[in-house]
Amino acid sequence: MARMTRESWRRQRDSDLRAKIRRYGYTVLHIGGGCDDPACTEPHSPLSEQFGYTVGLTEHGHPELLVSGLVALDSYRLLNNLGHNIVDHGDRLRPGELIDFGGFGIGAVVEIEDSSRQLTVANEFYRVPYRLPIAALRVVVAGSDRFN
Repeated sequence: MARMTRESWRRQRDSDLRAKIRRYGYTVLHIGGGCDDPACTEPHSPLSEQFGYTVGLTEHGHPELLVSGLVALDSYRLLNNLGHNIVDHGDRLRPGELIDFGGFGIGAVVEIEDSSRQLTVANEFYRVPYRLPIAALRVVVAGSDRFN
């Protein structure tokens, strides 16, 4: 079996992202949670190093969202809830806003000055030469360590 080049892998990843964004309006990625493939040897990162983020909210005129300190399932649940409300109901999150996240508790929204380090896939997907990193907001959930 031939190995994919980095560029062909990136094209395939971008094609998959485009399909999900077309279907759902956005998608969610989680980093540090290991992988589902039985052949995968990537270990789970400590919870403090795991994070999830959206790709696709940029196309709806909204900053991408990032949450950290949650296990993958909770990260997906929270970001999908917020993403759905943004895409389907026109909600808008703003820096400094305090929000009741329902089962996740109270949290805040904080602006991310440079999204290029953590939202790497989103920044690559929307890459434009000499452009600043994409707009992003961090969703801070109070007591997120209780989701271990």
